[in-house]
Amino acid sequence: MKFQNTTMKKLYFLVFALLIKSILFSQQISIGTGTAVANSPWNPFYGFSYVQTIYLASEIAANGSITNIQFYYNGAALDLSDDVTVYLGVTSKSIFSSGSDWVPIANLTQVYSGVLTGYTIPGWITITLPTAFPYSSASGNLVVAIDENKTGDNGSSRFAGTSLSTNRVLGFASDATNPNPSAPPLGTTSSTFANIRINGLNISPCQPLSLLTQTNATTTSITATWQAPTSGTPPTQYNYEVRTSGGPGSGATGLISSGNSPTTNVTVSGLLASSTYTLYVRPDCGAGSTGAWASIQVNTLCGSITTFTENFDGVITPNFPNCWKKVGTQGTARVQIISLAPLPPSQPNGIFITSSSPSSMAIVSMPAVSTAGVAGYKLKFSARSNTTVGGVIQVGYLTNPLDSSTFVSLQNVTTTSISVWTDYIITPTGITGPSVVFAFRHTGNPANSVFIDDVSWTGVAICAEPNTVLISNITTTSAQVSWTAPATAPASYDVYYSTSNVAPITTTTPSASGITATTYNMTALTPATLYYVWVRSVCSVSSKSAWTNVISFTTATPTCNLPTAVTISNITTTTAQVSWTAPTPAPTGYDVYYSTSNVAPITTTT
Repeated sequence: MKFQNTTMKKLYFLVFALLIKSILFSQQISIGTGTAVANSPWNPFYGFSYVQTIYLASEIAANGSITNIQFYYNGAALDLSDDVTVYLGVTSKSIFSSGSDWVPIANLTQVYSGVLTGYTIPGWITITLPTAFPYSSASGNLVVAIDENKTGDNGSSRFAGTSLSTNRVLGFASDATNPNPSAPPLGTTSSTFANIRINGLNISPCQPLSLLTQTNATTTSITATWQAPTSGTPPTQYNYEVRTSGGPGSGATGLISSGNSPTTNVTVSGLLASSTYTLYVRPDCGAGSTGAWASIQVNTLCGSITTFTENFDGVITPNFPNCWKKVGTQGTARVQIISLAPLPPSQPNGIFITSSSPSSMAIVSMPAVSTAGVAGYKLKFSARSNTTVGGVIQVGYLTNPLDSSTFVSLQNVTTTSISVWTDYIITPTGITGPSVVFAFRHTGNPANSVFIDDVSWTGVAICAEPNTVLISNITTTSAQVSWTAPATAPASYDVYYSTSNVAPITTTTPSASGITATTYNMTALTPATLYYVWVRSVCSVSSKSAWTNVISFTTATPTCNLPTAVTISNITTTTAQVSWTAPTPAPTGYDVYYSTSNVAPITTTT
């Protein structure tokens, strides 16, 4: 009996210890305190809805098994909107980028299905999961997807929510169409998510960090900073990993560098130039207690070059070419196919850039150059207004290529045409240094968007090239190219045109030379064919400018006109002759159709 009492005491102690642990660490997690009207976690205003909502791992900062979730409902009735199927999942998404950016059903787990009961409204609606859902903040963000299936709606009643600046809700709602979560239709994003309570998880005493940001870079290093946790056990240090592949703690494959930082910043060296890595950082509170990993993409700078030429046609839109970058989060800038006439000089891509106001200016940086302080170098580009003239582009440079606030303006360019691409040449002065990063900045005053194409940084030739090359008077077999003479007119010009978009070089034989006017008629062209044209100045036999940026055009498709004056003659019992007058231009041949029926032939008639 004494042995049994001792055993029972140990058992009681173990149960008591587990109970204390549960009380200390298994707590209710609340996310969102706002009172905004939310169309999340589902939309009772419509007969049917399917809504996905993202809650960040940094907001949850816990692990274990979710036993129930709760949402606050403001309405007076929910009886026509309480038949729900609930899915939970883990995602790397932190926002929904578009109406089609659904988390696939294959990445979700159904955790509840049925008609909700036992709730009091207004108040918290509790959804108890028959089987708890395992979750850890280290694995990613939590997505809650709810499919509401009861016919009818509860009017304008809604759930309470919190509004953000990012879209963490994606939903579809309809009175007629019940969406299928396996193939949801195009939905609508929202920045107001439903306030939620999550129960069953163990809150780690080592809370996650926040605001992980890359603040600097060189060709071989990156620097990042973050904000320490504001609650929980203070970290004694921070663990970090830099990877090309694999998740944090996944082993040697893809691991480039790792270590510990005693402060809220780290500089990692020994990296490759012009490379992208993933930086993972987590708090380490000692005694084996660590917080969730945070991660960002980090980039080293490109090595400095002496010259560059970029037409943006070799990338997949909306991505920028290597060593080009949109700096900061303000404004809008991307590479896109420019399909609105006039087409760009080199087709099909160019930069689209716009800013909503001077307080939110878009910046695009260029590759670093080592020749900014060398006399004779120039920046050249083509630009035009998009749909409204007047957009202003500042040409300048960044003293810190990753910090938009370090932009220094050199010259303003105002676009004045939506129908003509204009060449601009900037010759910077007073800039020194082994690595200068030039940049474009849209001023936002006005907000009119601008297209930019064919950007180059080259040494100024002694013989200056022509400007503003245009194509006009296009026919089926000819076209006219014209240009503006440079400030110092050359002795003559060369023109080169081809059906290939391979730019001519210094030794390329021109299609026409010795041209003293600023126009040239290209003849004997092939109808309905795309041509590319370049022009250069010839100052002497030994002094010629660079070729201009390419410009392209397509010859007209020839028309096929009807014959006229069709007559019948020389009629016999078995024969007759048909004759006609040839149209202009004369065709390559004729077809004749005759029949005993008065049904006219059509295009496909034999």
